[in-house]
Amino acid sequence: MSEPQPVEPAPAETASQSQNLNDDINALSVDELDRLTQNVLDETASTRPLLSESAPLSALREEYERGSATFLKQIDYLSGKAYTHFRRARGDGDCFYRSLGFAWVESLMTSQEPDMEASMALSLLESSLDILAAAGFQKLVYEDFYDTLANLIKHIFTPGAGGQTLTMSSLLGAFQNAEISNSIVVYLRLLTSATIRTDEDNYAPFLFHPEIGDQLEPREFCENFVEACGREADHVQITALTKALNFSIQVAYLDGHGTDGTVNFVEFQIAPPQEGSLPPPVLLYRWCEIMAVSRVYADVNASLGAGWYDYERLHIDWNVPDRYEIVRRVGGGKYSEVFEGVDMSNEDRCIIKVLKPVMKKKIKREVKILRNLTGGPNIISLLDVVQDGPSRSNSLIMEYVDNTEWKELFPVWTETEMKHYLFQLLKGLDFVHSRGIMHRDLKPANIMYDRARGKLRLIDWGLAEFYHPDTKYHVRVGSRYWKAPELLVGYEKYDYSLDLWSVGCMLASMVFRKEAFFRGRDNEDQLLRILKVLGTDTFERYLEKYGLYIQTDNRALLQSYARVPFNAFGPPTVSREALDLLDKLLRYDHLERLTAAEALAHPYFTIIVIATSHEDILP
Repeated sequence: MSEPQPVEPAPAETASQSQNLNDDINALSVDELDRLTQNVLDETASTRPLLSESAPLSALREEYERGSATFLKQIDYLSGKAYTHFRRARGDGDCFYRSLGFAWVESLMTSQEPDMEASMALSLLESSLDILAAAGFQKLVYEDFYDTLANLIKHIFTPGAGGQTLTMSSLLGAFQNAEISNSIVVYLRLLTSATIRTDEDNYAPFLFHPEIGDQLEPREFCENFVEACGREADHVQITALTKALNFSIQVAYLDGHGTDGTVNFVEFQIAPPQEGSLPPPVLLYRWCEIMAVSRVYADVNASLGAGWYDYERLHIDWNVPDRYEIVRRVGGGKYSEVFEGVDMSNEDRCIIKVLKPVMKKKIKREVKILRNLTGGPNIISLLDVVQDGPSRSNSLIMEYVDNTEWKELFPVWTETEMKHYLFQLLKGLDFVHSRGIMHRDLKPANIMYDRARGKLRLIDWGLAEFYHPDTKYHVRVGSRYWKAPELLVGYEKYDYSLDLWSVGCMLASMVFRKEAFFRGRDNEDQLLRILKVLGTDTFERYLEKYGLYIQTDNRALLQSYARVPFNAFGPPTVSREALDLLDKLLRYDHLERLTAAEALAHPYFTIIVIATSHEDILP
């Protein structure tokens, strides 16, 4: 989440100190580690002030002192441009509106003629009521929020109840007061919405869904992403609000992307500055996370449209279960019980997945995904959906696979069988991902494999989800031994690549003859076991890149570990190609992992590709 920070060239009254979340934790003493852990807990976003005291830019630099060299260069660049102080707005999604509101009122107070500027601002604010009315807003909706902002500006030249006019201290106090500050945010959001709605010709071409990229009608865009508090502002909103307030600003991006440590500035200039006027305020966006978009199939769902991915629209016509008979239980879990069954109409064997009571939309999602994947290579086929009348329990009828258990397979199969298994798995995964779907619970138990026929099927789509770029997903998915690091550190904007980590774990289990290569007792221990193999150097770079940190009392997770080469875990007969593929799948950074299509093209599978091209059926 980005936090706009007004950067003030003038000296400040009080400096605030933020704990450095990018410290080199390996160099800290035990006492320092304790203080670091406590400070991390103390400085969560929910407890930060809505707007901080002014602090020297050096305080921001200290946060990165032993962390990102790129950010240090950018902060030094700002210092070289004579910026000396900043304020921090709480990163709650309203930070742009709160920062701009504060900067606007502050600019009125610090102008050469504050009384005149404040009077002009009140006239402008009063005329904004006409814009809201033209946009269709009722007076009852906005009048209290308007009064809060107007009264604050009046106090620039009119004493308040205590006989005092507005000071910098009382202005900051107003913006730190949740009731006053949030009222101002709401009015500025409504004004932004009204500006867009009443000038559709200019704004409509630039209104897009921030998560999936679909173009939106002005009303839909404004209702969902402008008027709703807690939603980050985009360039359209910044343009509209600065126009409505006749207020020029600059936005500077402290994002690690400037060339040679420079900072990119974007100007939102309403009119050329007058001679002798103060420079426009600067809102400094410091990105606490970066937008990571899948390297493949990122826009599949956006291009196919809501009819493809919106499972909540799905209507399921349930059939009666009379033609199916249960033979025996073959498995089960948190969300279902699984039985071998028989279709009495043709004597064919089938799998009957009896769903436990869950939210309807979860059932709709699984059915929608299975139907979307119909006919795909190595994907289990959905044959029927049935509902028992008296109990109202729902069941999915699937194709039957004569499965061989994983624990029976991995100790005995040949390298050719391993390659065939993984090749079929990756072939299915590439198809799944090309349809815009993440499995999110890939593990041996969710792969049915008929060893005698070389037939593989991907099953259990209950946790699968449609992928949309820059969207937050639940991290409580997957099964522990096969969980990708992004799930273990709470990174919510993951993509298809979490499935490829699971493939890497399975490959490691195969070549090193272990039922599970990383076998943690809980999620923290699972991460620790990964760190002890892959090392902490690349892990720390991964955390820094995505603005992540670990909150833990487990000091073992805060220690340094050297990387252990994969050839240390297995017999010398493990091929170099297998170890290389393993290295390219088990990467902390999900953007560095091979995609399913890239893995299929790896030299490890050369013999399988040749055999397939000659239509040979491998055992």
